[in-house]
Amino acid sequence: MSFLKKKLGELKETTIQMIDDQYRSERDQLLGELCEALQQFGVKGIPLDPGSPEGFRWPPIVMGCVKIEGRNLDVIIVQVGLELFNYHYVVRANIDGLESELHADFKSDWNKRCCLKKDFKWIDKTLITQEMSNAHWEGGELAQLLNADSDLTSTLYSEGVDRLEIRPDKGRRCVRIVHPIVHAYRWGYSKKDMMPGDYTYIMGHDSDGNPHEHFTLGKKQFPTREAFESYDRIAYAIRRVVKLSASNS
Repeated sequence: MSFLKKKLGELKETTIQMIDDQYRSERDQLLGELCEALQQFGVKGIPLDPGSPEGFRWPPIVMGCVKIEGRNLDVIIVQVGLELFNYHYVVRANIDGLESELHADFKSDWNKRCCLKKDFKWIDKTLITQEMSNAHWEGGELAQLLNADSDLTSTLYSEGVDRLEIRPDKGRRCVRIVHPIVHAYRWGYSKKDMMPGDYTYIMGHDSDGNPHEHFTLGKKQFPTREAFESYDRIAYAIRRVVKLSASNS
């Protein structure tokens, strides 16, 4: 190992430790609340220590991981960066050679239709009819399998999912299911758009002492029962693709 590579490794470990120390209290509280939310509909989640071999680390900052017991999903990752939180639902699997087959995207016009409603508020399902329109999966074998599950597509749509990404990660031997909320920045959100569990609103002051408003998006974007069961159903389909591939090899 070269001297430079060694020093970079040491710097990385030091940075990770600093991040873990900085977020310790906030992480423990958030993961505890996530596990309580899961328990309300019968799912057992266990917070993992930052250094646990069962956990994951991805840039930007991984605040923490929750292990899921007895389901198709294995881990939920809470990822944070640039004041934006995202939740990754992870399936562990040997996906060698299956990257293209397991790559999939769910797309719908849910947000577009909501924006046409008067006094629109994000994730307010009462402002849109349950009629499904232009909701579909794109990708390889997994996408074809999911497109055949009309109940899954309907549930995702009724939960207000406009986009869902399924990304295989060969290096970490897993597949991630992510509902990105980065689009919120493009829509110019304000306080009136906040919904329970979706945002944290923080009051602060500038250098002159004047109050200002600050938004952290998605911090408590905990899954509903329906959303979790949908992600777990996708996880089952992922395992099915992997299993069929293994049996045919």
